[in-house]
Amino acid sequence: MNGSELDNFVLRRYGKTWDSITDPLVKVSQLDTSSFRKFREKALAAERLKKADLEISDEALLDSLMLIENGNLTRAAILLFHDNPERYVFGAYIKVGYFDNDADLRYQDEVHGSLITMADRVVEVIYQKYFKGIISYDGLQRIEDFPVPRPAMREAILNAIVHRDYTTGIPIQIKVFKDRVIIYNDGRLPENWTVADLLTTHRSRPHNPKIANTFFRSG
Repeated sequence: MNGSELDNFVLRRYGKTWDSITDPLVKVSQLDTSSFRKFREKALAAERLKKADLEISDEALLDSLMLIENGNLTRAAILLFHDNPERYVFGAYIKVGYFDNDADLRYQDEVHGSLITMADRVVEVIYQKYFKGIISYDGLQRIEDFPVPRPAMREAILNAIVHRDYTTGIPIQIKVFKDRVIIYNDGRLPENWTVADLLTTHRSRPHNPKIANTFFRSG
């Protein structure tokens, strides 16, 4: 059993998840106000929270999302709303690269910052720099088709962010090829699950439930 597996075993034994552990050294005042603003905009647009639920202080909002415990921020809160979470969680960013083949990297980008803003920024980078749209016209209307629909790509990136194992220090890696996209993140299936379980109807068991819940509330 490696260090990461041991940590998760101990946490499960005491009814905790990695993202629910608190860090007393990080304060709400150190979090990124623009990330809170982005969360409020998304949650309101998605109608997952009411306007009255969002017109509260950032600290009260964190408390309502169960991201504060005994006055201390959870790791989930830091990852979601700090503009530089890598100061506290090594490798908490996303690398994107364009490959001619499995070995030859042509160019790459790194996207850093709060998790709550990361998916949208990664999608923008991919569609502006890595995908070539096929342009057609319906009368005077210009139509641009991409190899992967934006909602599908955003959902895949969100899943990688929510379910990754942040204890490894390895960033999420997205490899773009001419004919395929590979998204790699360190993680594991829930205990006693197999890949076959994922292909059938199954209940949700997110690896980082507090991060998952916040993304759900943001739509």
